[in-house]
Amino acid sequence: EPLSDEIDAYAVPVLGECLPSLQTVCVPRSASVSPRAYADALLQTYPQDVACIFVPGRRFDVLGNRMGRGGGWYDRLLASVPRCWIRMGLTDRSSLVFPSLSPHPWDEPMDWVIWSDDGRWSARETLARKEKSDGIDRSGDA
Repeated sequence: EPLSDEIDAYAVPVLGECLPSLQTVCVPRSASVSPRAYADALLQTYPQDVACIFVPGRRFDVLGNRMGRGGGWYDRLLASVPRCWIRMGLTDRSSLVFPSLSPHPWDEPMDWVIWSDDGRWSARETLARKEKSDGIDRSGDA
């Protein structure tokens, strides 16, 4: 569930058209919900499924780094779900940082960043997790 200053996945035209026909789950925006327990519940409900997680944030870069609100809730959730689940950061152009953010070691990167710029939508695949897993540092490439 996006906060009032965050992009709602239903606002993205192609996603808004697809999401009603798919089974969707809104992650609660309550700090009292354990992200690891929530991930476990999702895994019990959808043990064989591949999911796409739309992740809000205060800032993103096109390399897949995300700056949240400082609590680490989404980082703990993302660290607890299957690696095959796709992570999509949603933002607007004003929250897209160039050239890049400085991630912490515990920050979980996005596979895609989708942003709005005056009603036009753009998306970029980041390859951040592939690069992280193959041990090659491509942070200078863009």
